[in-house]
Amino acid sequence: MTVTVPSEGLIRAAEAFYRMLGGIPLERPPMLAADTPGCWLGFGDTQVHVIVGEAEPGPAHFALDIGRDYDPVLDRLTKAEVGRRDARRLWGARRCFVQDPAGNRIELFEWPPESVPESG
Repeated sequence: MTVTVPSEGLIRAAEAFYRMLGGIPLERPPMLAADTPGCWLGFGDTQVHVIVGEAEPGPAHFALDIGRDYDPVLDRLTKAEVGRRDARRLWGARRCFVQDPAGNRIELFEWPPESVPESG
């Protein structure tokens, strides 16, 4: 998943935000690190790549499975005074929406919905 920030000045703030969500800083390929400002963070099998660019307007968002760290992450967000909008439970999991420092919308949930192929 790639998220954009409008300027290099927001890269470190975005990195701190995604680390607060549980992201682990990842080493970027040397060619990218040399000439492309940004950072990469790992969330289990998912990577979030923060780069400089134009944000897409609208309701677009991506979701992160926070798992058993859901309550500690919410506590960190509250302490950092990051606003959140709690959403109704779906598939039995708690969910909420937050925005990173560049305004990208992220859905956080306790566990993902079951992946069931569509029939037909």
